[in-house]
Amino acid sequence: MIDIIFLIANIICAIGTILQIKDVVKNRSILKGYSLIGSILTFLAVTLFQIGFFLYQQILSVVFGSITAIYWFLVTLYVILIKLRMMK
Repeated sequence: MIDIIFLIANIICAIGTILQIKDVVKNRSILKGYSLIGSILTFLAVTLFQIGFFLYQQILSVVFGSITAIYWFLVTLYVILIKLRMMK
């Protein structure tokens, strides 16, 4: 039963992430308002969830969760680059 709940939650999260990606691709300046600490913490949390899903052998959750993990990795990287440019 828990595997079904994980899967449903990850599908919903993947859909939400795809919608965010669509908006970010249209307008990257949206990311300038993102919090660096918030982005890092979100990426860390998503990564830990992915590890947990893998350890529980929830492969479909890992697959659908990868979309969100990749998105937050890229967002965090982009926010770091923005912050570094602002420091110059």
